Amino acid sequence: MGTLTERFRRVLEQPAITVLVVRDRDELESLHAMRTALRDTRTVLVLPDRQAETVSTWNHDS
Repeated sequence: MGTLTERFRRVLEQPAITVLVVRDRDELESLHAMRTALRDTRTVLVLPDRQAETVSTWNHDS
């Protein structure tokens, strides 16, 4: 995650598009913790499942 965060600090062209494929809920929660680094990019998030709890993890603002 540290390398990924560092990469987002070096976005050179706008608008940037990011495609993230999440393996599991733990990885999703790690990405959620760095969501501010993604704010300047358009993000396509591929989730590991369609469960409401998984989807709501990303939308939760805490």
